[in-house]
Amino acid sequence: MARQGQGEGATDRVLAVLADGAVHSGEVLAAQAGVSRAAVWKAVERLRHAGHDIEAVPGRGYRAVAPYPPLDRAELVERLAMAPRELDLRVFREVDSTNAVLRRDPPREDRVGVAVAERQTAGRGRRGRGWCSPPGGIYLSVSWPYAHLACGPGGLTLTVGVFLAEVLRSLGIARAGVKWPNDIWVDGRKLAGVLTELDGDPMGACRVTVGVGLNWRVGGGWPEDFAGSAVGIADLAPGCERTQTAAAMLNAVTEACHTAPSAGERILGARWRAVDLLAGEAVIVRIGDRAVEGQALGIDDDGALLVDSPEGRQRFVSGDVSVRPR
Repeated sequence: MARQGQGEGATDRVLAVLADGAVHSGEVLAAQAGVSRAAVWKAVERLRHAGHDIEAVPGRGYRAVAPYPPLDRAELVERLAMAPRELDLRVFREVDSTNAVLRRDPPREDRVGVAVAERQTAGRGRRGRGWCSPPGGIYLSVSWPYAHLACGPGGLTLTVGVFLAEVLRSLGIARAGVKWPNDIWVDGRKLAGVLTELDGDPMGACRVTVGVGLNWRVGGGWPEDFAGSAVGIADLAPGCERTQTAAAMLNAVTEACHTAPSAGERILGARWRAVDLLAGEAVIVRIGDRAVEGQALGIDDDGALLVDSPEGRQRFVSGDVSVRPR
């Protein structure tokens, strides 16, 4: 994690105490964080300015709404599957975009870049859209070098989705699945999204940056129009530990990046079908001003979405998909 000043260190310690969601007096916060009462007040103000919902309870102290514990960099390193010497790991409290960081300042050619953040101020989704990135989410990116990316960035995105859904199921979120092409959903609500960006030629030397935004807990700091359609890890599996979850997500992405060039039908076959949330559903696919209604039939060998429409079977390599109510 970037070197912290005294004020930032105090802010992190206060946040760690508030992470249980209980009410803590200023005196208790000062004692547990090892700072003065005045420093506690300043830390709370810094947290609020950063987007945290910290509630003042008259006569009792402070309480964090939708709290979360800060990521532990040392534990994160211990839990990563790849050796530290293979990685260029950067952990941030706040950054504009983890993908942007790795693309602006890529790692050495022989290393894999990893960026993790507690908050993004300019998170991005597909087609340049904004990505809601309130404090407490897990925002991570992996920058992976390829001599040849046979499946292309689209195939890599699907592969990453498969690995993420499988890991989330192993963490106790049994109904996690992939909504083609890049979202992880649970019961009709978005849990995570994947953004894959390519620099170079996929038929030759290139570097692909895979970004994942994972919701931790939906609550304080969330715009109302997002909160109703989103869900977080802690909402679904309260026993999940945050740093452990971040490491599991990173391991899923690096394994997918390692596997994708030769995965082919093995990844985009039975394993895809096991996590595909659209197959058999009535859907609407929108591309620009065009809207196609029909039944989703899964994907073909190239990862394109197949839809049985009134005009016949159609194939989509991109588009926005919504599921029609039953």
